[in-house]
Amino acid sequence: MIKAHFAYIEPLAEHKPGTLIFSLSNDGPFIPEGQIGRVFDRFFSANNNGEPKGYGIGLSFCRDIIEAHNGDIQMENLASGGVIVAVELPC
Repeated sequence: MIKAHFAYIEPLAEHKPGTLIFSLSNDGPFIPEGQIGRVFDRFFSANNNGEPKGYGIGLSFCRDIIEAHNGDIQMENLASGGVIVAVELPC
């Protein structure tokens, strides 16, 4: 576990034949359900308290780089709180 401004950030990695799956989960704020489908859109900044955070370009750059390598990136809220981001790359 890596200590950060969240209580925890947990990295996980898994190798399946031909695929590497890497994920990060945390116990930070959730992404409002109406916004989670847009978190990888350029210049979209999700918020759950009315105040945008950042400029909304970092996750879109991640998606573009991962897709350029024929991969996929997904984000979802965790039932226990926080979010998980999973990246799947061919290898």
